[in-house]
Amino acid sequence: MYGEGMQPLFFHTDNNLCISIWGDEIAKFTGKPPEMTLGNKYYEVLPLISLEGKDALADAVRTNSALSLR
Repeated sequence: MYGEGMQPLFFHTDNNLCISIWGDEIAKFTGKPPEMTLGNKYYEVLPLISLEGKDALADAVRTNSALSLR
């Protein structure tokens, strides 16, 4: 599923789009430790995840759906 040796980059937000979990692999990939990211809106830490001009993560939260990027 992932490239050889590549681990999934995982984070979780609450209903307000604030990061509540910041996985080890995404911390390594971005160089941003959890203490820099937790509690911040995801788009203050990462680029906005958009689909058709809308915030895809906000839509996923609103519809209580998971969002997976590959």
